[in-house]
Order: sequence, then C-alpha cells, then structure tokens
Amino acid sequence: MDKIFTYDELKELFKEDNEPLGKGAFGAVRPLDDFTLIKTYLSETRDRSVDEMISLFKEKKEAQEARFIKTPDLMTREKRVIKSRKALYKTSKSFSLIKGLAYYDGYAFGTLLRWYKNYLTLNRMNVYNLNKEQIDILLFNLDELMQDFYNNYIYPMDIKEGNILFNPRTLDVKMIDLEDGLVDFQDEFNSYDFDTCEDKVQKLKNRLLK
Repeated sequence: MDKIFTYDELKELFKEDNEPLGKGAFGAVRPLDDFTLIKTYLSETRDRSVDEMISLFKEKKEAQEARFIKTPDLMTREKRVIKSRKALYKTSKSFSLIKGLAYYDGYAFGTLLRWYKNYLTLNRMNVYNLNKEQIDILLFNLDELMQDFYNNYIYPMDIKEGNILFNPRTLDVKMIDLEDGLVDFQDEFNSYDFDTCEDKVQKLKNRLLK
C-alpha cells in the first residue's frame, strides 16, 4: 500500500533522533513504525533539513516531467526504477518484503519495506549454531526463493550475505535490497542472467559452508 506523506510526517521521519538503521549508495533505511521500514533512495536526502529535501523533491519531479515532455519515448532512470518498484511487490511472492512507495506532493521519494525484526543476515557467524540438517533446510529455502525469482524472469544481481535474511526459528529466507535498481527484469528466461545469479548463489553457499 502506497503512502502519501504530509509535511509534519516528513519532519517526524527525518528528525535527528530517528537515526537510519543502515546507509548505502542508494540512500538510507529508517523505521516508520513497528512493522515497516522506509528506504529513501535519494542519497541527497542525507544531511539535509526537511525544507531542503522538499525543495529537492520538487526539483527532481520537475526535472523528470521536463525530460519526459521533451522526449516522451525516453523513460528516465528514475521513472524506470519507480515503475519497477511498483511492479515488484505485485508480481511475485518473493517480494513480500516490499509494501509500497512513499510519496510527497506527487514525488516518489522512498520505498516502504516490511520489517523482519527477528531475521538475521545469512552469514557464517549467524549460521554457526545451526546443525547440518538446519543448514540443508536453509539452503533449500534459498534455492526455492531464487526459483521463484526465475519463474517471474526476475534476476537479483546483488546477491550477498548482507542482502539475505533468515529466521533462525523457522529457517524462512527473504532477500532485501530488491528495490534499489540492481535487479534485472526480463520478458522471458535469460540464460546469461540466470547463470550470473546461480554463480553468485553458489559462491555464497561455498563461503557459508567453509
């Protein structure tokens, strides 16, 4: 479900004591409520006041509209990313992580994400206490998740330990950072993308099982 933010809600979201849980090249992730995170995917939103960000949103929105009017058949990178994000959480069960988009005055400035508080990142330290049977189940669930992507012609390219979460009790597996543009969408099966993803998954498994 998309959310339209008011000015006061933006002030609350970006207040100084609401520190990001994580930062990256595409922006920062903050808590919105007990069940939802918001990822603001403009790196420029960091270290700006709310009024400065609103001005930035307006500039970005006007720049998008101007480019689209000038060359209507040319979809800007921002529009491609926003379009793909809208499709992400509707096309596949793998995208249960993504809940919707965050808007201010018609500009999509972030993505709403489900907050899996009890999940851990899939790294050697976090799987150290699992027995062999549990690890086998965990890796099987990872393969099932990847197969769901492939069935929908979706190829996540940023496959690494920090982007894969698992529930240590149920061994359920989720992938995050699916909304930052490093996902390849195809209209049909793509052998090159498939092989690239599978190679990355295998390398991750090898690191876990060392």
